[in-house]
Amino acid sequence: MNRFIALLIFSLSFVSQLAFGQSDNCETLTQQEGIVSIPMQTGGRPTVAVLNTGVLPIGISRMLAQDLGLEVEPVPARNILWSAIPAISGQVSNVPIRIFNQDLQIEQMYVMDNPARFVYLSLLMFNDFIMQVNLPQSSLCFLNRSALNMREANNIEMKMANGRVAIFVSINEAKPVWLELQLEYPGAVRLNRDVAIELGLIDEASTATAGIADSLMFGPYELGNIALAYPPSGQQAGSELERLQRMARRGGGGIETRGVLGYEILKHFVVTLDTDRARMHVYVP
Repeated sequence: MNRFIALLIFSLSFVSQLAFGQSDNCETLTQQEGIVSIPMQTGGRPTVAVLNTGVLPIGISRMLAQDLGLEVEPVPARNILWSAIPAISGQVSNVPIRIFNQDLQIEQMYVMDNPARFVYLSLLMFNDFIMQVNLPQSSLCFLNRSALNMREANNIEMKMANGRVAIFVSINEAKPVWLELQLEYPGAVRLNRDVAIELGLIDEASTATAGIADSLMFGPYELGNIALAYPPSGQQAGSELERLQRMARRGGGGIETRGVLGYEILKHFVVTLDTDRARMHVYVP
């Protein structure tokens, strides 16, 4: 099994226990400075879960783990992916949580060195459901597949690339590129430097790390005046995790994303996702 997919499955049996009824299938979102979160309880205390669309399933900041008196254990050496990410410094086991009005116990959560006191929660864990992230109205809802025909509703080309959402977009009406959808990225679009050069946004001699795109085709919508970010000259965008993912995609013949699309774009849309069947619908309410 692909190790990225295996990581999503690892210690997440609680996802299959979720049973959303008609009255409790939505949660109110909080949005602050590009960070999207929901309320939850961890170890019996009120906390918040910062939402993302990353491959790492569920984690906790070291400061919050210490506040809750949780024992931080080392990451097993066999877990290549976790041990390769500098920000991850350990794991905690058997953590009781209350989320979406349900009491659950998480067998293992990664621990991230971060001074904030948050739980980190990937929406991609919930691929048993259709997810609707409504940032304009600050809500997150889960739907059973029988409630919505995503085959007909699908209006943006999407694929799953080693556990992450990849979408096909066009910048300045040039050749379309695959970008990774990252709810946790606070900006609009971040591009690898090589693709920015390919698209004529910068030249090879440029030292620019930011720019503006005249247009972005996002599903059926054309957006204008889009803020772009690039890594400094000589560097590529992304973390060690993204580097490992790029290697895995090349080796497995999958999609290689060329940058990310983030919160500054998504905040205008209602995004409905069926990650299990790689279908997506976007609209402006």
